[in-house]
Amino acid sequence: MTSEPDPSTAAARPLAQAVRDGASQLAAWGLKLPPDASRLRQLVHGVWLPVVVARAVLADARVRGRWLRYSLGQAAITVVVAVLVLGGGRSASGGDGQVADAAERAVAELRDRVDQRAGALADRAKSERSGELIRAQQELIEERLERASGHVQAAVGRGMEPREALRHQVERALDDAALERAAATHARIADAAEHLDGERLRANLESKVREVLEGPAQASLEEARRIDPRRLEEEIRAGTAKAAKTAKAPEDGEEQEGDLVAELLEGVASPGRGVAAIPPEQAARSREIRRELKAAALAGVPEAEARLASAMPWWTRMGLPGVPARAVGWLVALWGSLSGVQLVVIALCRDYHAELSREAFLLTGLAPEDPPGRPQPRFNLQWVRTRVRRRIRGWLVVALGIPVCWAIGLVFPGDWARNVLAGGWVLYWQVVFAASKSQRAWVDEGVAPPPWFIRGWRWMVARILPVRLVGAGVYGDLWERCTRSLYAPAECVEQQPAAFTGLMLFRLAGSAPLVKIFTRPLVPVASALLLEAYRERHPARTVPEILPAMPVPALGYTAPDARQAIPR
Repeated sequence: MTSEPDPSTAAARPLAQAVRDGASQLAAWGLKLPPDASRLRQLVHGVWLPVVVARAVLADARVRGRWLRYSLGQAAITVVVAVLVLGGGRSASGGDGQVADAAERAVAELRDRVDQRAGALADRAKSERSGELIRAQQELIEERLERASGHVQAAVGRGMEPREALRHQVERALDDAALERAAATHARIADAAEHLDGERLRANLESKVREVLEGPAQASLEEARRIDPRRLEEEIRAGTAKAAKTAKAPEDGEEQEGDLVAELLEGVASPGRGVAAIPPEQAARSREIRRELKAAALAGVPEAEARLASAMPWWTRMGLPGVPARAVGWLVALWGSLSGVQLVVIALCRDYHAELSREAFLLTGLAPEDPPGRPQPRFNLQWVRTRVRRRIRGWLVVALGIPVCWAIGLVFPGDWARNVLAGGWVLYWQVVFAASKSQRAWVDEGVAPPPWFIRGWRWMVARILPVRLVGAGVYGDLWERCTRSLYAPAECVEQQPAAFTGLMLFRLAGSAPLVKIFTRPLVPVASALLLEAYRERHPARTVPEILPAMPVPALGYTAPDARQAIPR
């Protein structure tokens, strides 16, 4: 009696076979695929082929030395210039300024709430003394909120979510016990400031200076002795009385600072002055006013959180838990700086990359696509113009397909369909651009047929009347006119979609700053190898004389006349 096969096992067999094929291609280190290779093996081949080319380059001592010398030199220049640019731009301090400004705006919203509530209480005050109490408590609350903005900035810098940091610091600053201690410290400082003794202040100052200064510092000591105690007393009394109203008694270590200020002032105050006790009714009224002003501030926290989130720098919203926002901003700035400098370095050192690609072509047995020459750093204006023109063309062809993806996505609920279609469309063109890195992909330029999306659009316009009535034909003509110059590499992708998708994945991974300097010469060679292997069985429509088709050899083999076969 035979048992029926398990459906799950039968479904897993093709996947297991595909995985084995991909692993076999990695182990083969081959420049060519077997004729019956699976799609997954073709994909792995496209990803792995530039690595195989790099292995061939590294196997040749002369070319290996040039590749490493050129690439390491360019990488070192890129790093040095990028660090100098980043340091000169002061990106980190600029980010700190943005965070501080955002925190100040959010706290300003809370202070406005406190001002409004204090104004309403002052309007109902029955005596001048009540008005003074309201103003004193208002200044205390606002000072605490002002200090909280600095703590919000520090918390965001340590990686805390901005909204959470604001709420935590505001609640901490307006804690009842903390407010009570701050009010007591304010009272001590104000009382001591009203009873300063100039003679005791001068004696205390002389004692402190004598403890610190030695030898040649006698001039400073004599200067301290010449201080006019009465004038100093008046200046300190005027300045300290004003500062006492907003004396800072923050949390933790800062609270000790407030106590220290009070103790220093009390140490130079008039002896035997006696501290005036606050009447219980006044203390109770002060607490009541503080509770009302605190409630007004806390009621504005949601709106302040929204204002804070909208004003924060973009890098604080990247959502990296446990990573300080300042570090994220610095890393992003470093990445951007390296990318920008690398672009300039590649533009100046293009001759070196072309020479390395030429050597890689020869080592793999293919005719090079660049003429021989002596590489040197130079600014090639014609090459820059060509690059800019191609970039604009690439952005244009991608942008023309986005409205179509959006229209198709309307059929499906939500935004997921539109996002998937737009992402797939962008990746498709990345595959085309990867294939276009070899001049062999442009052999059929002008004679290649339209790609699949143009054919599909023509079919839809010809057979669906409502689509034709809304002007789809005019849009299709514009789309076709802007895309016609890319028909040839797009056809190459249709012929080998899996292999060129793999090459695109390698190119995207190799586009990271510094990595691109090493991998850039390999992509044209890998694209040419894929095209030549395909055209052994499917010849191109036209073959220019400067790119004679040559058989793809086994790894490590170099055609004996390859170096002499290239036109000079």
